[in-house]
This record gives sequence, C-alpha cells and structure tokens, in this order.
Amino acid sequence: MRRILIGVLAGMVLTAPPLGALRFARPPTFTEWNSNTFTQLNDVLLQIYNVVNGRYQMDIVTVDPDGSRRGKIGEAVFFDTGTDQLCVNADGGTTWKCVNVT
Repeated sequence: MRRILIGVLAGMVLTAPPLGALRFARPPTFTEWNSNTFTQLNDVLLQIYNVVNGRYQMDIVTVDPDGSRRGKIGEAVFFDTGTDQLCVNADGGTTWKCVNVT
C-alpha cells in the first residue's frame, strides 16, 4: 500500500509542471451577440477543450523569437537549439521571456 501511495505522489509531482504550462489566453469579453461573437466563442471553447484533453501543441522554432517574432500575450514556443528553451510572450509584441529546459 505504501508503494502505491509513493508511486501516485511521485507521478503527481512529475506531471504537475507540464500541466501548469498548458494555460490558454483569457477569453474575450462579449458585449453583443452576432456571428462574429459565436466564432470567437467557438475558438475559446476549442482552446479550452484542447488544453483539457492534452491536444495543445507548441510551435517549435529554430530561430530566436526575441525581436523577430510577434505573438499574443502568453503564447508559448519551444526554441530548439543546442540549449533548448521554453519561451513565453510577455507583451503581445516581440518581447519573449525564455527559460532553459533541462
């Protein structure tokens, strides 16, 4: 019984960091109902569905995104070079904050 409990706790600890990284952007505020609103709502619901069901895929880039790639706030990309980095857009423009992935 003790081994099962330790295995479950170890599994939770190992899977917690990747799950925390899979967050979706804040949904837009809907002020009126028209066809555009339903399109935006469908996009938000699809993002939620993809994150919940593990279907979120990150872009893998080989060129440093800082200064050359525009993005939305919170968008994540994987910078694949000799030192792999996870980069998240910080300002909705070209500023990316990166951390090494080991």
